[in-house]
Amino acid sequence: MARKAEAKGVGAKAKGTVLCKIDAVPQEGVLQCGAGERKVCVARAGDQFFAFQPDCPHKHSPLCEGAMEGHVLTCLDHMWQWDIRTGEPQGLAEQPIRTYKLRRDGDTLLLVD
Repeated sequence: MARKAEAKGVGAKAKGTVLCKIDAVPQEGVLQCGAGERKVCVARAGDQFFAFQPDCPHKHSPLCEGAMEGHVLTCLDHMWQWDIRTGEPQGLAEQPIRTYKLRRDGDTLLLVD
């Protein structure tokens, strides 16, 4: 079962589900994490982190195996691309991907409920 936590930060505190330690997410890469019953991909682009659905909407290929370039994720099975900040399709992609809100709490990333 996923661990619940309160995120520390400026302003109101937000509850969330612990996803992973920041160091677990590869630089300019993607890590698949569990959030309770849900699977989520977490990507790192520079010092920013983004969360999105784990499977490609086209052929359900694992997006954690995709290639990152800046804020663009490419599914290597058929070269569909998305902006991981918004989930919007780029290039050949015909469908968006679902994105999720993250909160950083020290060295931990939380999926905001």
